[in-house]
Amino acid sequence: MTEANLENADLREADLEGSDLRHANISGANLSDANLRNAHLNGVDGTHTYFCRANMRGADLTNMDLRGADLQGTNLTRAVIGNNTKFDAVHTATTSSPAKPVKALP
Repeated sequence: MTEANLENADLREADLEGSDLRHANISGANLSDANLRNAHLNGVDGTHTYFCRANMRGADLTNMDLRGADLQGTNLTRAVIGNNTKFDAVHTATTSSPAKPVKALP
């Protein structure tokens, strides 16, 4: 599914473990509770995407655009995050609390 256009798609609870989604457009999609473990998300447009409670353990997020995404409860253990991964205004707090921006590690 490289370079796939999944903009605004409903992918709740989808099992995408190990999927190759490099350079896909998932902007505005709902991936809440999805399994993206070890997925290849290099260069993906994930702006304003819902990843609530998603499993992204070991996923490659290099060059991914996550601006405005909701990562509340998302498992990012061992995820590959590069200097070009964009995290501006990512939401990690509950809806009753102000959003806390997430920064990429150096």
